[in-house]
Amino acid sequence: ADLGYDDPGVPIKFLQDIESVVSNYGGTVLHKRKRNDGNRSYKGYRNMIAVLSRNNRFISIEPDTSPIRVIENCRAVISMPFTSTAILGRHFGKPSIYYDPIGVLQKDDRGAHGIPILNGMDELRSWISELGLEKRASST
Repeated sequence: ADLGYDDPGVPIKFLQDIESVVSNYGGTVLHKRKRNDGNRSYKGYRNMIAVLSRNNRFISIEPDTSPIRVIENCRAVISMPFTSTAILGRHFGKPSIYYDPIGVLQKDDRGAHGIPILNGMDELRSWISELGLEKRASST
């Protein structure tokens, strides 16, 4: 069934949500790109990565970098459903989740292999806060 994950806006929302929540807690996002698509990837996605990368709390990692090496140096793993990085994170003892930014996945989806599925920013905020990061003071 079409759940909306073919919409190019979904990976953009995925990264924007994560960057927003993690930066609010003073953390850094390491974004390991899956492949080097050059100009074939959605222009809005490429532009968003470029904008986020201007912030020193968002680091885009080259696709040829080993995901194991990245995971070993992270505090937690947030994956797009249903990529293997969440399973690798769990294997290495890192807190791991699938983040569904559009809230269409069921919590008990077999594709998750027992990895929690978080739907929406409220659940993501709650999970990030449980990691023990200090929330930054808000200026609003």
